[in-house]
Amino acid sequence: MIATLLTIVEREGLDAINMRRIARELDVSPRLIYHHVRDKETMLVILFDEILSRHMPDLEGRGWEETLREVAATAATAYRRYPGVAAVMLARSARANALPHAAIVRDAVLKALAEAGLTPDQIEGLYLQFSVLVLGSVVLSENLTDTGKALAVTRSRIEQSLELGLDLLLSGIRRLASGSIG
Repeated sequence: MIATLLTIVEREGLDAINMRRIARELDVSPRLIYHHVRDKETMLVILFDEILSRHMPDLEGRGWEETLREVAATAATAYRRYPGVAAVMLARSARANALPHAAIVRDAVLKALAEAGLTPDQIEGLYLQFSVLVLGSVVLSENLTDTGKALAVTRSRIEQSLELGLDLLLSGIRRLASGSIG
């Protein structure tokens, strides 16, 4: 079932997912799907966690900046591959740690922010900013449906802005940790 979910989302986006569609793709009764997954929400949780499990890098032994850069780059690449997932993950980011792999990623980002020398309140706020920067960039990029001069911004500019935003965020983290801004 997971492979089918990933294939559909990669080809057609998250909106193409529903219980009947999955049953049809697997050539089984929808009741069999409901026997394993109680509803679409549960199916999405499984899907999101699988995406994270397949794409997250080994973060052991990395410094805090390298960890944040690696998580940002890997998450942006992974979510671009599955249209619609970043928007839903961003909307659910406050409760996404219910997913086993999301909890690992969240803990790695929180640990990196703590290693930077931030206070608990700063860590919480900057975790949110980090999530919005990474996932928001993917959402903007995947929602560009036109090309050329009609666009206010291009995909390549969004990708550049993610790098710039990450640089600025890291710079701000260093300044906060050093006490030069408060």
